[in-house]
Amino acid sequence: ESAKNYLTALIRNRATLGGILAGGNFWADIVTVLVALHARVKIVTMGGDGRPKETVVSVEDFMNKGPRKSLAGGIVQEVSIQACEGNCVCAYNRLAKVETDISILSAAARITRAGNSVKSASIVVGNGERPLRLKLAEEKIAGRPIVDVLEIAVQAARNIPAESDIRASAEYRREVAGVLIKRLIQNLR
Repeated sequence: ESAKNYLTALIRNRATLGGILAGGNFWADIVTVLVALHARVKIVTMGGDGRPKETVVSVEDFMNKGPRKSLAGGIVQEVSIQACEGNCVCAYNRLAKVETDISILSAAARITRAGNSVKSASIVVGNGERPLRLKLAEEKIAGRPIVDVLEIAVQAARNIPAESDIRASAEYRREVAGVLIKRLIQNLR
């Protein structure tokens, strides 16, 4: 779903996940989803002995370090997503002025349940510049009943660091983040 929201069809037909990451397009909704799904990137560089050397890093670490430092002269060979184990649900949501525009905000979550409780959670907000994991909320949610998850996640989303740009003000992004996360969590129930 997030891949179909990457700009226009003409660009999507030529774009690759590796290209989006290597190009530093961390505002793309697909990157928000990849972080929520704990995706990993395999990078291949040439070692000093002339042999290829493979390194695997999380998309989150790749993004935080930046493409130039993460790649270190190498190329993205593979992007992999770990399969969900057990009772796992995932959801994605976005807010944009028009369908083909860059999102004002996007959000993605992956929650693994254990009965009526949350075993683990990964909640990410794409705030216009780059995705941000709501790690404190994820920690608070773990082990709690699913009904308690909503308010914790909404409060954390409203406290995200945000910046103003031509699409939205920082205040608007923080307010809407709570609404977007609320919708997202309701879709996970």
